[in-house]
Amino acid sequence: MDREIDQLIQAPFEIAPLTPEVVVYGAGNTGRAVSAYLVGAGHRVVALLDAEGQPGQQVQGIPVHRPAAWPDRRRAAEFDVVVAVHNYGVEMVELLAQIRGLGFRRTLNMIHFHNLFPDGQPFRFWLTSRAFYRGREREIEAAASLLGDAISRRWFNDVLAFRLTGDYGRLPVPSPTDQYFPGDLPRWKSPMRLVDCGAFTGDTVEALSHAGYRFDAIAAFEPDLENYAALAARVPCHGPAFCFPCGVAGSTLKVRFEAGAGMASHQAADGNSVIQCVALDDALPGFRPTLVKMDIEGAEPDALEGARQMISAARPSLAIALYHQPSHLWEIPAQIAGWDLGYRLEIRGHGHGSFDTVLYAFPNGN
Repeated sequence: MDREIDQLIQAPFEIAPLTPEVVVYGAGNTGRAVSAYLVGAGHRVVALLDAEGQPGQQVQGIPVHRPAAWPDRRRAAEFDVVVAVHNYGVEMVELLAQIRGLGFRRTLNMIHFHNLFPDGQPFRFWLTSRAFYRGREREIEAAASLLGDAISRRWFNDVLAFRLTGDYGRLPVPSPTDQYFPGDLPRWKSPMRLVDCGAFTGDTVEALSHAGYRFDAIAAFEPDLENYAALAARVPCHGPAFCFPCGVAGSTLKVRFEAGAGMASHQAADGNSVIQCVALDDALPGFRPTLVKMDIEGAEPDALEGARQMISAARPSLAIALYHQPSHLWEIPAQIAGWDLGYRLEIRGHGHGSFDTVLYAFPNGN
């Protein structure tokens, strides 16, 4: 393991308690949840700041202001500010610098927040406290050794360093325009036989098509019915397509699902609907894909097990999301390597804040 990563895991996350009165930046879902948590923990949230704040707006009884219009800005040095933004599309280094310029006592981000308050937090993708990583050092080191190039190992270590420190400056610059077909990795076989798990509205198929790929066949799985309606209308324009209004899993079963959240719709024990899931081995006998893509909100390890026979027989290339759970960064590479199918494993990142980190697996070392 990288020596610095090992030292960071072992060291406590030293951060002083928040001021009794705090400001929260961000009036969206994350900001609202953070504000409610802080109030429940005994803090007073004096204001929510948001670039889109409107005159007279309130959330949970807390006034919302644009930063320049906050009437107590002259008192900023009395308060810590928690930047409650957790979004793949936001360049946080620039945003945090802007907020520091407002003169707060401290400017803290969501990694600081999770280390100050590790208990009772909802699912927020990879967010967790540093304590989560302790005892997993050998797994992390073993996964790093599986990666096939220096760029991947750098991504792996830099993502870990960022998540362990909260320093957004540690992250490499992402490449959002080539997700699932990175320009510095070998091109996929074309025409392609694609299995798209978490197909959303067909955006991946469309992006691959615009990148010059053609399709012999497409099997697209999307359990959110709003997304599925758009998918079924869009994907057949690009080639022979089979669209399935269901999720993928390790076996064929029904699960509770949080629908209506766009690309963030996901399996959840208290979800607002029930969906059908299938194992790819059951649903696609004889399909023989050349590429399997999975971005399924944390269900990737289970769904890979449900596709193991197909993957072993057809040896498709793989593009598997690694960012939904903190441990997926090392567990999914180890899972695929453990099948001993000769895959070369690479990592690339396509979103800010280590979102849209993807494992690319090439069969037979190609």
